[in-house]
Amino acid sequence: SLNFNQCIFVIDKNVPKKKINKILNSFPKKKLTTHYLDVSEKSKNQKNRNIMILTTSKTIFATYKLMMFLKVIFELTKFRLSFLVSFSAIFGYVLASDIISFLDLFLLGLSGYLITASSVINNQIFEIDLDKIMDRTKNRPLPTKRITTRSALAVSICFALLGFLIMTYW
Repeated sequence: SLNFNQCIFVIDKNVPKKKINKILNSFPKKKLTTHYLDVSEKSKNQKNRNIMILTTSKTIFATYKLMMFLKVIFELTKFRLSFLVSFSAIFGYVLASDIISFLDLFLLGLSGYLITASSVINNQIFEIDLDKIMDRTKNRPLPTKRITTRSALAVSICFALLGFLIMTYW
């Protein structure tokens, strides 16, 4: 299985250095091992092998970027806090209702999580300057620039809209 803390790239030596550097610079330096393939090696299907290696490298790169983005979103939404807030809404629903619909329960939890996560993201956007100087918060995604303020705001708006839509129409 692929360990996202350390990706291994196999790169054809004929790929231009500019392209290689662009790909490699998007990874944290300490977590990347690079291996170069010598295309002068004799092989029956050399061309196919090079295409396969480059395709695999692109797939690993895309998967790595997606996983890193999801990790940032997970940190940005403070999953545990958002989950516990939505859990309290679910608990209140269970205590107050005579008939429990599991679909309504799920949708309440999901919409509550999305709205809470949106407000948590907004809070982090507003307090980015304070987060930079506090030891406890300086490693959050916004102060460390793992996500831009604009992207965080876009995620927040999407979460809020989706949460309100789910809560309103279901």
